Amino acid sequence: MDTPEDPHLHELWLLSGMDGRGPAPFVDAALARLGATHEEMEQATKRYQQLTDKRQGRLSAVLELLSGARIEGRRTRRGNLVVDRHRFASWPDFEYEVEYDPAGHGWFTEREEFVRAPGSTAPQGTPVPWAWLRDETLARYEVLREIDHWGLYHSFAVRDGAGEHLFLSFSSGLLQEVCLLEVLDGEPVERPGGGDAPSGGS
Repeated sequence: MDTPEDPHLHELWLLSGMDGRGPAPFVDAALARLGATHEEMEQATKRYQQLTDKRQGRLSAVLELLSGARIEGRRTRRGNLVVDRHRFASWPDFEYEVEYDPAGHGWFTEREEFVRAPGSTAPQGTPVPWAWLRDETLARYEVLREIDHWGLYHSFAVRDGAGEHLFLSFSSGLLQEVCLLEVLDGEPVERPGGGDAPSGGS
């Protein structure tokens, strides 16, 4: 990249993927902390896609955009892959883990998802957006099926201890939505029914 990029470009891109899925006040508050507007978030997302929408050098472009958020001294290895951790102001209880092939084989990272930051413990009670990770959340419910999985987005149909069918969605492994599913002929439909999530735990 020939010119310096916004150091929050990757963070704004992540927020854009959550906008419309996670609670709007959370996205709004995160943008306010960054001093950005929704329009600027959309512009940053277009810029991010422009910089990374290429086969040759895509991985290096992503890593360069993440470099400002990388936590020094936290790099580990898993086999032939490198795992870096990153810190974003929008999610103080989490770190963003990126796993990739340092030899540059492949155009994409192998894995990108949030993990708990040191000192942050899994919450108790009913899972709520932006506070629970995917594995923590799914462990609270009976998983009926995976609904969708593409890119950093993941969604499931689950059943809680009261027998309610719920729709859960995640972005980069971080919970975004918890809402009731309509049930037809004894089976939950694949999209939320529009109701609020029940207040009780499983």
